[in-house]
Amino acid sequence: MLNSWLWLGRLSGKNNMNEHTVSKTEAGLRLDKWIKARLPGVPFGLSQKLLRKGAIKINGKKAKADARVEPGDIIRVPTLENTLKPINHTARPPRAEEAKLLTDNIIYKDARIIAINKPQGLAAQGGSGIRVSVDALLDHLKFEGTDRPKLVHRIDKDTSGILVLARDRLVANDMMEAFKTKTIRKIYYALVVGVPEMQEGKIDVKLAGKKNLGRIEKAAVDPDGQYALTYYKVIDKAAGKKLAWVALMPVTGRMHQLRVHMAHIGNPILGDGKYGGKGAFIEGLGDTMHLHSRRIILPDETDIEAPFPKHIMDTLKLFEFTHMQKELRKVEKEMLEELETNAPPATYEPRPTRTKTVAPEQKKKHVPTHKKNDVSRKKNDSSDRSKKNSSFGRGKNNTPSRPKKGPSRPSSR
Repeated sequence: MLNSWLWLGRLSGKNNMNEHTVSKTEAGLRLDKWIKARLPGVPFGLSQKLLRKGAIKINGKKAKADARVEPGDIIRVPTLENTLKPINHTARPPRAEEAKLLTDNIIYKDARIIAINKPQGLAAQGGSGIRVSVDALLDHLKFEGTDRPKLVHRIDKDTSGILVLARDRLVANDMMEAFKTKTIRKIYYALVVGVPEMQEGKIDVKLAGKKNLGRIEKAAVDPDGQYALTYYKVIDKAAGKKLAWVALMPVTGRMHQLRVHMAHIGNPILGDGKYGGKGAFIEGLGDTMHLHSRRIILPDETDIEAPFPKHIMDTLKLFEFTHMQKELRKVEKEMLEELETNAPPATYEPRPTRTKTVAPEQKKKHVPTHKKNDVSRKKNDSSDRSKKNSSFGRGKNNTPSRPKKGPSRPSSR
């Protein structure tokens, strides 16, 4: 949220209630989640207190936090006499020129989704040190709708290209499920330092997030990490093999996956100092990362394409790669066919194997002989009782069989 507020409120009387009607897009939400979405200014602790006291009602009846709301339900919430005090003095509404970062970069819009060509340098979500983000600007993309659009996936701050937004909660659920089951195809393009040893191939090394001061800030190759799969194909290469233009198709969506995978094979993305270090920079080409989300194909065959940003086009022209642009669709078709033929099933996502740790053998405690006999007697008693109630251990005429003499032998079963 752009503004964080401290609510200092008290109930202003039993008859002072605000009524809200549940919309179709809110169907199935838990009541506490509905309150958070519809009344974002109400702190979680206060809403929980009101729910415990039975002060919030659905269709005139007291309701618990986990109650599910349905379209047309009337939810009554007490009016709060409150004093609003800002507790985040740096928060402010976005300026008009900031809002234009989204409105001027819309490349697709229908009743269900909006797709923007996210500029390089604009974060998808807020965080430490981030002054403005896509999430903070989404109120400017409501248009004729009443719901605030929702992020259904993310791309890195320094990556440019397609970012898809759902226009209501139900569409958001469908889209997130599609990303999760990998039924959405994504194609990126990058300029990388050096030329990959193989003209085309796949990278399937596992990745794991690495923490710094409790926060995951980087990803790294880790044999015990999460499965990650990327297909790549070299489009063109510069004389001297100092630079290559590469198409990338991530099947999984791990944090910084493309950046880590390309650095892993020795070809960091141009400008990606985080994973390529000094080797990710070429003199005269600046320090901006050259990674672009170019195309997304949705399960319903909606095909969205985002033009390359200026800094990537300038580099393509400098190395005379632009003549290959007319070949991109052909390359993408080949990669998609390869993916359909050889990729694992959409739901395939192996987890890291865990080996069981066997505790060291403990020394057996000495048990006196008379206690051993007591334990043995109890076992025999319980065994006899169970045999009386079971066909196991009985003879041909369903009579108890005689116990065998001598020491018992282990069962072959």
